[in-house]
Amino acid sequence: MEGRVTVLLLLLLCVSSNYGSQDSNFNQDSSLKQNSSFDLTHFNRQGVQPLGYPCPGGNDIKPCVCLSGGFMIRDLHCSGVANETQLAQVFSAKFPYRHFRSLVMVDNAGVKELRAGVFGDLTFQELRLVSGSLERIEAGTFAKSHNTLNLMHFYYNNIHDFPFAELASFTKLREVRLYGNKFSLLPPLTSLSMEIFSIGYNPLHVINDTTFAATPALRELHLYGVNLTELQPGIFSKLPNLSFLSLRDNHLSNLLDATVTLGGVDGGQVYLQNNDLTFVAPNALTGLGGGCVYLQDNALMEVAELAWRPLLEANVTLDLRTVTPRSPTTSQLTLDMLHSTSA
Repeated sequence: MEGRVTVLLLLLLCVSSNYGSQDSNFNQDSSLKQNSSFDLTHFNRQGVQPLGYPCPGGNDIKPCVCLSGGFMIRDLHCSGVANETQLAQVFSAKFPYRHFRSLVMVDNAGVKELRAGVFGDLTFQELRLVSGSLERIEAGTFAKSHNTLNLMHFYYNNIHDFPFAELASFTKLREVRLYGNKFSLLPPLTSLSMEIFSIGYNPLHVINDTTFAATPALRELHLYGVNLTELQPGIFSKLPNLSFLSLRDNHLSNLLDATVTLGGVDGGQVYLQNNDLTFVAPNALTGLGGGCVYLQDNALMEVAELAWRPLLEANVTLDLRTVTPRSPTTSQLTLDMLHSTSA
C-alpha cells in the first residue's frame, strides 16, 4: 500500500548558524584563521619602529617596515608604498637576511602590478597582499620562494592576470585565496600540495572537469558567487581529500547524478544556499561521510524521498531553512516524502 509520510525536519545545524566555517569577510571560507603569532592589526599600529639587524636600516626601506615575529622571524609590511617604482627601490636595498616569514600590503592603492625580479633574492613563507589595487602579477615575481611559500592571500583586489601555471612550482604551497577579484577564466590548476583554494566572487561563469583534476591534496574548495549555471557530473571526483565545498550564491538549477562527489572524509560540508535549484537527482551528492548539506533559499518545491533518503540514512544533515524578507524567522520546514510500503 502506498502512503505519504510527513516528516517534520527541525532546524539542524552542523556548524554555527553564522556558517563560521566560511570566509570571515564573505562568510564563505572555512580556514581563514590567522596564525596566533601573526595578526594584521600588529602592522597597523601607530609608531611602529623598524628593527635592526638582520633587517636593513629603516631609512633604506622606507616606507616599508621590518617587524619581528619572534626569534629570527621577520615580517615586511609595505602598505605605505606609493607605486611600483618605489617598491622596486625598497627591494634594491641591501638585505643582510634573505628569508622573511611574511610580506604584507593592506589597503594599498598605488601598486597595480608586481613584476618578476622586483623582490630580488628575498624569500617568503606567506604573502598577504589584500584589499588593494593589484591588477596583475607577473610569472616569476615570487620565483625565489618556490621552495618556501605556503600561503598566498590576494583577496579584495582587482586582479585579472595571475600566474596560475606557476602554482605547480611552489612545492610547499598549502593555501591560496583569490576571492573578490576580476578573474573571468580559471585554467586547469596543478599543485600536489595545495589544500585550500578560494576564488569566490569572481566572474568565472564556467568550471570544467579539468580545472581541479591535478590538485589531489585539495580538501577545501570555495566557488561561491562565480555565476555558475551548471556543473559537469564528476567534476570533483578526482579530489580524494575534498571535505568542504562552497557553491552558494550561484545560479545552479539542476544537480545530476554524481555532480558533487566528496572524498568520503567524515563530516563533509556542501554549501548550496541561494541558488536556483529545482531538481536534485538521486546520488547527486555523495561522499559526505555524515556531514551537512545547506540548501536554503532555493526553488525546491518538494523533497522527494528517492533523492534524499540515501543522504539521511547516511547521517547527513539537510539544512533546508528558508529565510526571506517575508518570513525571516522560519525555523522549521515540513517535508512531504513519498514513501512506499507493502500491506
